[in-house]
Amino acid sequence: MKISHSISIIFFTAILIISGCGGSGSGTSTDSSMAITGSLSGDGFVQHNWFDKLYSRIVNIAYAAGNRPDKIVVVAKDGRILNNFEIADDGTFEIEIEELDEENFTLFVQNTVNSEVSGHIKLSNGANPELDIFDGSTFKNGLQLGTMDVDDLTGPSIDDTDAFEDAGKVFLKELANNDDAIASHQNKLTNSSIDSNLAIVFNLGNVASVTDSFFDISTFSKETNFKGMMPLFYYYGDEAPDLENVTLYPPANILHSDPNNTQNDLVCDIPANTNIGIDKAVSYNDTFNIVTIETAYVDRLPEGEWTLINADTGSALGAFVFADAKPFNSNTVFKSFVPIPKINTVENTVISVNLKFNRYDNSGTKPINKHFFDTLSEDLNISYVLTGSNTTHNLTVLEIDDDSFEIIFEPTELIIVGALDRLIISYKIGEAKYQFFVE
Repeated sequence: MKISHSISIIFFTAILIISGCGGSGSGTSTDSSMAITGSLSGDGFVQHNWFDKLYSRIVNIAYAAGNRPDKIVVVAKDGRILNNFEIADDGTFEIEIEELDEENFTLFVQNTVNSEVSGHIKLSNGANPELDIFDGSTFKNGLQLGTMDVDDLTGPSIDDTDAFEDAGKVFLKELANNDDAIASHQNKLTNSSIDSNLAIVFNLGNVASVTDSFFDISTFSKETNFKGMMPLFYYYGDEAPDLENVTLYPPANILHSDPNNTQNDLVCDIPANTNIGIDKAVSYNDTFNIVTIETAYVDRLPEGEWTLINADTGSALGAFVFADAKPFNSNTVFKSFVPIPKINTVENTVISVNLKFNRYDNSGTKPINKHFFDTLSEDLNISYVLTGSNTTHNLTVLEIDDDSFEIIFEPTELIIVGALDRLIISYKIGEAKYQFFVE
């Protein structure tokens, strides 16, 4: 009798919850004319018909609170968290576009109780790569995503929504070819005290080959120009634990270079896996109070989490996903932007460096303007090193219109061409840091 009485109370309580809360969980309602709206389905979410909703409430009432995504986290292209929006018990959510100040952003689905990220919301793009980043300036209406499975998170196609002007749709479809690496920002949500980057290194020939003439983009290829990629980790200020040695475990079998000779050895011929990691001593910079962990060059970026541990204590330092930052697609086509530099000289003196960028899509290589580049990229820089020196100096970028196809940099000191040992062009998309050496 006591058992049946308890069951009756549970049923009555669940019915009250359903009828009183309506499954929304947010308690707010706003004008959705300029909002991104949608619904998630999957384990932990209350179903939409009344019987399944009642059953879900009884079975999952304790489970759902901490074992399903509860927030849409809006992350800017530079990794800043712009805002977060609640996911209701029935999976519905609403994101106010106007609150994002026309920023460029990615929408991550996260369980903030355990920091687990289910993935990020994408728009399909036909047979082409999906759109991972939203350009806030392209919205003309709200965006209705419909119901998405939490294990997929793909919304409607760019063409099938009326959220964007026609010109905006064209722009976003082109952007989707090059924006995969932006999703690597999820590492910032799952690892609050340690930063990660993936250094992706190329060579663009020597200084003489780009003096008073642009780099020949037709010669660029993975086989000719790609040198390697390396996971990097940083602690800043007082956030670093007492560290001397770390081990990085990949999510699957890989090959890596000698971690004790990353300056000269890029050959990946040492095996590592989930049981055999990459061992590395950490580096301290007392001047800037930074702890740097340069691991080793790796031959591939498998799906899954790379686990970093304190090798001396065995304690976990973080778990990281790098698969989104793969620099090449399955056809070995570079997925980001190729810089095309030209060193301008007068009487054997460097007066400026002009820089253009090209991107690849299914039809080949295309030039892009500064706006296209800036929509995805951060921290563009050109630095140089003089012969016989280990000191890096930065060039100064001039103010350039967004529709310009060339960016101009100037030195702040006299540079004799013959004394120029190398240029380093770098920029970031997500946590992928691209470095192009001219040396």
